[in-house]
Amino acid sequence: MGEPVGTVVCLGCGAAVRRDAKACPYCGGEVVLRKPLGASEPAERRTYCARCATLYPADAARCPRCPPGATDARGGWCPRCAGALAPTTMGPVTVDRCAACGGTWFDGDELEHAVDLTTRGVSSTEAAEARRSIPRSKVALEREVRYLACVRCGERMARRQVARGAGVVVDLCRDHGVWFDRDELETFVAFARAGGLEVVRFDGVAAAEARRRLAELKERVPAPLSPMGGAFDADATGWVAGGLVRALLRLLGP
Repeated sequence: MGEPVGTVVCLGCGAAVRRDAKACPYCGGEVVLRKPLGASEPAERRTYCARCATLYPADAARCPRCPPGATDARGGWCPRCAGALAPTTMGPVTVDRCAACGGTWFDGDELEHAVDLTTRGVSSTEAAEARRSIPRSKVALEREVRYLACVRCGERMARRQVARGAGVVVDLCRDHGVWFDRDELETFVAFARAGGLEVVRFDGVAAAEARRRLAELKERVPAPLSPMGGAFDADATGWVAGGLVRALLRLLGP
């Protein structure tokens, strides 16, 4: 038996229809996958994926790099304290929350539908203003790191900062979802609302531009001569690469 694929609500008759169906088996209507919050804006807006930490076009129904991750399962057991997870409505989706420890589990792309993670792209001045407005994370660091099991498959999850600068380390399974401990979700939401994801996007564009300019410089500038009189190979120019990247980032940054 294959993996369950989850359901969506038919816009025509309101029936629950499999996400991979081409048409509603009840009324014949087209199956339309809902898009993340904020996706109704122009296509230059991009949505942040917490599972792979990349930005994808906001007019896409989900992150093209990650598996759908949708399952018919609800509830389960808390990976942190082994308490029962209770289905809880969060905006247009139903997530699973532990009443005992306060953690929250998001299947697949539920996070993008529960929280607005879209970005529009900002100028260097706007990025600087957003950087100053990001609240300091109040999430305490764990004294002893503990790797948790995925709520759905039971495999050990990876640990990664949910977004650069957010100050929140989440547990994630690329195939199934993301786990937030108590206070981590609220901290990440505050980070996103303050423009933290705009800063992540700006820094990513600036770094890519710096790498592009560095590559152009390495093509134009001859390799330095060694003390023995010969030229170093291309990798030998690495001694200036770090300084060039930092200089370019200063020029491009706010």
